[in-house]
Amino acid sequence: MPPLLARRDLEAALAAAEEAAAASEVVGPPLERGGPLVVAGGAVRRLGERGSAARKLDAAKLVFGELGAPLWVARAEKELHRARSAGLATLSRRVLSGAWSPLVAAC
Repeated sequence: MPPLLARRDLEAALAAAEEAAAASEVVGPPLERGGPLVVAGGAVRRLGERGSAARKLDAAKLVFGELGAPLWVARAEKELHRARSAGLATLSRRVLSGAWSPLVAAC
């Protein structure tokens, strides 16, 4: 799955991660469900769907927390922070460029 993200094939990465997460609900240990949720959350975030990304990442964090896997919790939290702060970064860039308001852009 990560190679798909590295190649920026976000749609394929999301589809593969969601398929893996769904399959792990039927068979496999819970840890196998959390990883695909992190990958899916990252792909969805990169596609601009921050709310959906946050839900997937919160679910992954819960899985890892219940398993007592602090390193995986930290990874999910890091990606969750990116998902929640992405909107602020976009707004900051727009404000600094003056693109957010025609009045400011005219100055």
